[in-house]
Amino acid sequence: MAWLNILIGFGAAYIAPSVVRETAPNAREMAKAAIRGSFQIAERAKWLTAEAVEQLKDLAAEVKAERR
Repeated sequence: MAWLNILIGFGAAYIAPSVVRETAPNAREMAKAAIRGSFQIAERAKWLTAEAVEQLKDLAAEVKAERR
């Protein structure tokens, strides 16, 4: 079974340079798209957090008003 792993390793080493050559030009654009997406997710998370905080503050104010 170890010989199969060795063959897979040699095959991967043989194919890797051509794969890298083909994907390298697109790697920068893919990285930029991933970063852009993470910024969008972060902005959405900030907005959702602000909404949740506002709702909790409203709820706390409501409870305080009911206690009086």
